[in-house]
Amino acid sequence: MATASFLAAVVALGVAVLALRRRDVFGTGLLAVAGVAVAAWDVIVPLADEDIDPTGVSDTLWLPVIAVAAQCFYVIARRGVVARWPIPNPVLGLFVAYPAVLVSFLWPRRDVAQFTDDGAFVAVWIVQAAYCATLIGLAIVAMAERRQHHDATRRPLLLLMLLMVGLLGVQMVQVPGVHLVATAALVLIYRLVVVVRYNDRVPAPVVSPLGALEVHAFAFDHHGRLVEATRSALRLVGAATGREPRPGDSVAEALGPDVDLGTPGSDGVLVLGTGTRAVVAQARTASYRPPRAAGLDGTILTLWYAEGVTGAGGASRDTVTGALTRATLEAVLRSFARHATRSGEALSVAVVDLDRFKQVNDQHGHLAGDAMLAAVAGRLLDVVGDAGCVGRYGGDEMVVVLPGASLGTAHALASRLVQAAGQPVHAEGQRLEPSVSVGVAQHVPGQSATDLVRAADAAMYTVKRGGGGAAGTAQRDLRNSAGA
Repeated sequence: MATASFLAAVVALGVAVLALRRRDVFGTGLLAVAGVAVAAWDVIVPLADEDIDPTGVSDTLWLPVIAVAAQCFYVIARRGVVARWPIPNPVLGLFVAYPAVLVSFLWPRRDVAQFTDDGAFVAVWIVQAAYCATLIGLAIVAMAERRQHHDATRRPLLLLMLLMVGLLGVQMVQVPGVHLVATAALVLIYRLVVVVRYNDRVPAPVVSPLGALEVHAFAFDHHGRLVEATRSALRLVGAATGREPRPGDSVAEALGPDVDLGTPGSDGVLVLGTGTRAVVAQARTASYRPPRAAGLDGTILTLWYAEGVTGAGGASRDTVTGALTRATLEAVLRSFARHATRSGEALSVAVVDLDRFKQVNDQHGHLAGDAMLAAVAGRLLDVVGDAGCVGRYGGDEMVVVLPGASLGTAHALASRLVQAAGQPVHAEGQRLEPSVSVGVAQHVPGQSATDLVRAADAAMYTVKRGGGGAAGTAQRDLRNSAGA
């Protein structure tokens, strides 16, 4: 038995070391504590049984390390039901105080010969058995609840539950080898926590309160971790970002690093993903009480009128031009600019302004002016296509956002915009000759979306002062950027 115990101690200590090397996974710190406790348990048993520890340390630590192991097993099991469950302060205080009280009681009584004659020790032994049995029992209940979810944890959890039941049974009948059962359970727990992410990815409940919703909806707990989502929402984000969110993801992992849930009850424009696959949506947040969330409110996020930035129609579109509204355009620009700063990818914008548009309104009427504006916007949308998105910035001014485009590429496209926009427009029985001035600027890392548009706007006004009907850039030397 001694050889098996020492081998088990090596295994348990190995689990602790491996857990510490995977600190990127939630729950490995507690798993390391459990590994050390079980390893100490494995070593103490043969020392105490064969009375080869003259210091009495093994007699003092025997019950405390068992208590610590049981506490760790319970918390890990509980976090399999409530992802990243924070240990309440009263419970944490109990977990710290109980082993400390045991040590203070057992150290003066570390002579094994005194134990059989000490009624106080018998009482402590009964309390210890009840305490550990309660923790292991609660752990089994939590694991049984988690097994209701049909995920990768079902089979390992069944085996772990059997080991826990065996742990209780062997301990109750005082059969030697209970510490070996604990070591086997520890190895299985390592696989659950590190490989399956048992402690930070809890699947949505079988009966979901979001299930009846026909909109794109996400529910996050008070830690900002995804609890559940409608299937349409998962597909939407997967198409925009290339990865479907998973339960336990943070807001940044689920929706993107630039997404902020804001204050519950607020509305706004949300941009998911980057580049031409990005999706814009009208977003609304509200308070939400996730299942088994320890009474703390989370946030539910619903997305309305979600569409691709290069698409057409929907509430994110201007009714006259079919381009993105200013609010949507600014949200897209902010998101793309932050992404460009983080990734170093190119981003360019073009500010397009109709030349002498006020004269058209004054001479031919506002209906003719709106018709010409709509026709020019339609041509911009056709030329840009899937290379970017077009938004109405205000009045007769529009902004073209070109993710991944260098200054040279953007200038070439701007020249095509000038040519396409300059074709005649027939409106209100009249032939109109539109003309546009275009200014192009490329994003500089750290530059805000506002400053980027301001640079392109300045380039556009330079063109306009030169007579209009052309495209210009914010940089003087276009040749150095053409191949970027």
